[in-house]
Amino acid sequence: MERLPPPPPPAEAPEGPPPSAPRRPGRRLHHRPRRARPYDGPEGVIHGDFYPDNILVAGDKVSAVIDFGTFTLLGDPLYDLAGACAYYRMYDDDRVEVRNRLLAAASHELPADRRDDLADYLHTIALLSCDLYPEQDKHIRDTGHYQWATNVLNTPTDWRD
Repeated sequence: MERLPPPPPPAEAPEGPPPSAPRRPGRRLHHRPRRARPYDGPEGVIHGDFYPDNILVAGDKVSAVIDFGTFTLLGDPLYDLAGACAYYRMYDDDRVEVRNRLLAAASHELPADRRDDLADYLHTIALLSCDLYPEQDKHIRDTGHYQWATNVLNTPTDWRD
């Protein structure tokens, strides 16, 4: 059996984001390969569904984290921080204000490129989970979770500035 030749090396990516990197998540995520460098920080177990109901508390201490499953992997712990900010009070009326306050506080000490990573993780979480929770007799776009995901994707990430 004949071996195929190795693929050509990838083209050199330009440094940093494109000159007019848009703030719309679809375009930001599309341009991410051009601006991203591989994550080389400390790796940890990413829960992937850091929803408040998956964190058990006894007294004033976390006693367990449950429901490891669909999105559990190894990688950048910032991904779980984005998820925790996104999922907290996700169906409450003040969810956008709360989410943006949490993200602003979480990103306060981060350098600009890590704030961009946090925003990209937030949008990736919304994209990956937008159709996970179908409701009987409802089109997916009419479900609460899908509505939450579109809200996340369409809310400006002003907290990054």
